[in-house]
Amino acid sequence: PQFPPGSPFEEFFKDFMERNGPGGKNGDPRRKRPSRRAQSLGSGFIIDKAGIIVTNNHVIAGADEIKVRLQDDTEFDAKILGRDPKTDIAVLKINPGKTKLVAVGFGDSKKLRVGDWVMAIGVKRALEQAIETYTEEFEIPRTSNVIVAGIGCSGNMVHLMEGEQPFGIHGIHGRTLPIAFGVATSRPDLNTIVVAGDGDFLSIGAEHIPPAASRNPNMTCIIMDNGVYGLTKGQSSPTSSTGQITTSTPFGKMESQMKPLELYLSYGVSYIASHYSSKPKVLAEFIVEGMKHPGLSIIHVQSPCTTYNNTYDILRGDKKNNIPGTAFIVDEDHDPSDYNAAVDLINKGGVPLGLIFKKAPPTINDLQDKIIANKSKEVPDILNSYSI
Repeated sequence: PQFPPGSPFEEFFKDFMERNGPGGKNGDPRRKRPSRRAQSLGSGFIIDKAGIIVTNNHVIAGADEIKVRLQDDTEFDAKILGRDPKTDIAVLKINPGKTKLVAVGFGDSKKLRVGDWVMAIGVKRALEQAIETYTEEFEIPRTSNVIVAGIGCSGNMVHLMEGEQPFGIHGIHGRTLPIAFGVATSRPDLNTIVVAGDGDFLSIGAEHIPPAASRNPNMTCIIMDNGVYGLTKGQSSPTSSTGQITTSTPFGKMESQMKPLELYLSYGVSYIASHYSSKPKVLAEFIVEGMKHPGLSIIHVQSPCTTYNNTYDILRGDKKNNIPGTAFIVDEDHDPSDYNAAVDLINKGGVPLGLIFKKAPPTINDLQDKIIANKSKEVPDILNSYSI
């Protein structure tokens, strides 16, 4: 295949064809087939204008070469200054030359107060805390938790859990619900958890939400919504706002913005909560409640992509720039069992933070158990139950 000069796939296919094409090295069956070239992607922060960058250690571990690409596609070779596998932190150095870099600063942890906003990988910490709380309360081994992840930044969650590892399935794009459904219904003794992003869960995976909601399997879904396809460089996703400029919509997104909470409610999801990634302790509490809920629970998390769609100021507000903030805490007098109240809350505008809706219909396992208990297992009775 011929790709435009500078395309991210140009070198990949050039390398592939040199090895596997006509006259390539692998054309001779007597030659040993070389190992396949592997690549990984990750994100990071520039912390010094001199070219010092912080990223995750798992992104660069074992790499033969490391390249840093900025948002304008400027690319630099990088070298490792240091790394710590335990905290999953790596420090890189690039030579920016005449390129003017913009660096972020570290905050003073001594001045932080409870409730302050911070930039952090909060969903990971919240899930770790929720699993720890759940396993201790129900006295089950950590391996009785199963995390089913889709494809995207959120998919790495199965590889990043600290401590003893739960079971993890890094599944197929958009298919977290069918995979998790099989786990939850065949092994009801396990705590089944889904982690997915807006591009994974609400685009190709959206068709699976209505049947899952109608069956009400006992599993917990944590959906990280950053409004773009973050892993593949910021393309428009279902939750991108109408008119939003992205790498795939240079003239603005034409489609209507999806309203996930509205869809979950209309589909009949039995537990719906909404929060954001900068409050891991509070978020963990909602995840635990979702795990305890008998049925399908979805915790929708606003998780801004600091590289391609940084919506922190839009969520929390910025008085200096007259940005009011869209996130608001759900009133204590809100009745989550009241469907109409949930509709009104969602249509209020903005991003509600709290429990939206909760009901307790039977799970599909409850219904199956009832059939098994009440129906005869004798072959003549089973045959006579069919009509031709």
